[in-house]
Amino acid sequence: MASASALARRSLPAAYWINARARNVVRRPLRVAVVALVVFVVALLTLVALPRQVQRAVAVVAPSPNEWRDTARLIAAAQREQLRLAAAESSLATARAILARPLVQPAIDSLPPEVVARRDSIAMIAVELSRLMTRVEQAPLAASYRALADAPVMRADARVRALVDSLADVERERDAFGAVGGIDPNYVALTSRATTIGRAIEDVAEAKRAELQRQVAVLTPPPPAPVERPVIDTMARIARRDSLERVLTARLRGLEDARRNNASVERRAERARELANVKAPPIALLGASVVIALALAFIGALIAEMRRPRVADAREAERATRLRVLATVTEYVPTPERARRRADRELPPLLEPGADGYRFVYLHLSGVMPGSWAVAVAGHDRAIAAVVAANLSALAALDARASVLIDADPEGCAAGVMRIAPGPGVGEITRGELAWTEAPVAQVVGRDRATEIIPAGRQVPAADIVAALNRDLPRLTRRYDTVVVTAGVETLLTAPILPLARVILTARAGTTYLADLARDVAALRAAGAQVVGLVLWDRDEPHVPTREELEAITAARRSGVPAELLIESRVV
Repeated sequence: MASASALARRSLPAAYWINARARNVVRRPLRVAVVALVVFVVALLTLVALPRQVQRAVAVVAPSPNEWRDTARLIAAAQREQLRLAAAESSLATARAILARPLVQPAIDSLPPEVVARRDSIAMIAVELSRLMTRVEQAPLAASYRALADAPVMRADARVRALVDSLADVERERDAFGAVGGIDPNYVALTSRATTIGRAIEDVAEAKRAELQRQVAVLTPPPPAPVERPVIDTMARIARRDSLERVLTARLRGLEDARRNNASVERRAERARELANVKAPPIALLGASVVIALALAFIGALIAEMRRPRVADAREAERATRLRVLATVTEYVPTPERARRRADRELPPLLEPGADGYRFVYLHLSGVMPGSWAVAVAGHDRAIAAVVAANLSALAALDARASVLIDADPEGCAAGVMRIAPGPGVGEITRGELAWTEAPVAQVVGRDRATEIIPAGRQVPAADIVAALNRDLPRLTRRYDTVVVTAGVETLLTAPILPLARVILTARAGTTYLADLARDVAALRAAGAQVVGLVLWDRDEPHVPTREELEAITAARRSGVPAELLIESRVV
C-alpha cells in the first residue's frame, strides 16, 4: 500500500520525515558498511589506475602544431573587404540622394504688392465664407443661415437680403404655432419652408465662393517648368555592393572558423597540461576513497529508504496505520535487586517482565479488557511477536492471573523464547493426538509465579491451527484468566480470524516497511479482527533458538549441565 507511506509523508513535516529516513539508514550500519566497502575498493582501484590513464589521455588530447591557424592574414583580408564595401555603399547612397531631389522648382511670386495684397484679401474672404458654409452644413439652423447671410460678401446682395427677410417672417409665424404645443402640420410646413430659404442662401454663398476662388486663381502666377531628372544607373552599384557583402561574409565566416579551431586547440592544450600535472599522494587517494565510499553508500541507502520508507518511530507508525502504539520496546537493563534473586537470574534471556514497554502493553490490555481476556500477538517477524507474547503472559502470571501462552506459529518461536522443548503441542492437538489440558508446559517467571506454554509441536497447516483455536478458545478463556496467542500475520489471514481474541501487531523500527504495516492492518480489519494497537521494537533483533538448538539445549539439561550455562548460551 504505497498510499499509506504517502499519507504518512504528507501528514508529517518534511524535515521530520527526512530525519526519520536518515535514522533508519543509521540503524542498518552493516548494509551501509558492505556497500561502502565495495565502493571503497572500486574508488581506490580507480584512483590508483588514474595516473596511467592520464598519461595515455595526455597523448590523445594534446594537439599537434599544424592544427593552429594564423588569423592575422584573415583579419587583414576582412578589413580590406570592409573598406571596399563602405566605398560601394557610399557611392550608392550619393546616387540615391541625387535621384531623391525634387523635380519642381519653387514658384517665384513676381506680382506687384498691391495685386498680391488684393489676392490675399480675396483669399481670406473665401476662407471665411468656407468656414461659415461648413458651420451651416454641420448645424443647418436659422442662426447658422443668418450668420452666413451676415458675411460682408453676402450683405451687399439683394437676393440675400430678401431671403433673410423671408426667413425672419417664417420664423415669426412658426414661433406663433409652436407656442400652442403639440405637433401642428402648419408648424412642420413652416420649418420646411425655413430650411428651403436657408438652402437658397447657401447656394448664393457657394456661387460667391466659386467666384472668389476664380479671382484668386487669376491673380496667382503660373507654376515653374519641371526640372529634368538626371539619369543615374544604380543597379550596377547595388550589384557591386551585394558582391562585396558576400565576399566579406565569407571572409568573416572563415575568420570565425579559424578562431573556433584555435579555441578548441587551446582547450585541448590546457587539458593536456592539467592532466600532465595530476599527481596525488597515497594518503590523499586513500582518504578520497573513504569519503567517496561513505558518501555514496549513505546516499544510496537514503534513496532506497525514501523510495520505500520503513517505520522510524511511534509517531510515524501511528500516522500510517491510524492505530495507537501501545509501547516501544527498547534495551532493558535490569536493576541490581533483580540480579540478586535466583528466580530472576534463571529466567530465559528474552523474558524481561520488568521492562517498561511490556508493562505498558499489559496495563493497557488489563484496562480495556477486565476479567478473562485473550489476545493474539502477530507480526511478520515471528521472533519479535513471540518475545512480546511471552512477556505479556509472564506479566499476567506475576499479576496472579492464570495465564497460558499458545504458540500458533509453525516455526515454534515461543518455545525458543521460553527455552522449553518444541513439542508436543498445538500441532498434535490439531490432529487430535493430544488434548489442550495435556499440552501445557510450566515455566517459572518469578518468585512463586509460573505461566503455562503450549508449544507449536508438529508442523501443520496454518489454517488447521486457526480452526482449532476458533473452536476451543472459548473453553480456554474459561479455564485461564489470560490467553496469549503468538502467530505470524500470514497465519491469522489464512482462515477467519479469532472471534474472541484481540490482535496486537508488532513492528521493528528501521526494518518494517510502512506500506506493509498499513496493508497488514487493513487486511486484519477486513478479516474481522479487532486490532487494538501496535508494539514497536526498537532494539537489536532477538536471537530465538531454533528447533534443533532447543533439542540440543534440552538434551544438555537432561545430561546435568547447569541451568545458568544453558540460559546464558547463545547459538549463532
